Amino acid sequence: MRNKDFYDGDQANMYLSNSLIRVKDEPVYVLGINSRSSGLHIRFYETLAGDREDEATELPIGHKSIDMNPVPLGFCNIRYTFSDERTKDVIEIYRKPIRGYRIGLCRNNMSYDQVFGGENEYDPRNLLVCPELVKTIKGIYPKYEETLKYVTNEMGLVQAFGRRFAIQNMGGTINLLYSKSKTPVGTCDRRGPHLFDTHKYLQEALMEVVK
Repeated sequence: MRNKDFYDGDQANMYLSNSLIRVKDEPVYVLGINSRSSGLHIRFYETLAGDREDEATELPIGHKSIDMNPVPLGFCNIRYTFSDERTKDVIEIYRKPIRGYRIGLCRNNMSYDQVFGGENEYDPRNLLVCPELVKTIKGIYPKYEETLKYVTNEMGLVQAFGRRFAIQNMGGTINLLYSKSKTPVGTCDRRGPHLFDTHKYLQEALMEVVK
């Protein structure tokens, strides 16, 4: 479902306002729906940092560049303070499996899990417009080699290099982490990631990220 037909502006507002969808593959924040003589128009911020009404853009709601499919989520490399580059965390952002009318991602249908035992709390209202979420949606992550260097040098305890894979420094042991797994699924070194025998089924997915 790249876009959807709506009965009227009220229904479109109910489904889309104050949520994230994509336009031209970029995540955008929908302000609402305007009814024009030419039909319904969606009004949105082109950048999630937009905070003024005059920065908003409009497109016909059926425009081919509008994509209402669920935005892809997963691991998110995020700083929990902005004063120290080392204060980084990894959380796994996901859409809650709830019945609801929202098509876009919004604060009520999104949540997250801590990946490395962190205790930092994030307000969904802030997560929804943070630049790190944009990178997650667009699949922008550091390469495996960069991540390994970052974690090995103890600049941080954990960092993701894909939606489902991250590297963790646990007291000098460099572990490979996978989405939703409560324990490491392998180890990492300069030669590459090494899956445990019990998790060899992840090899293909891992190689897609590492290549």
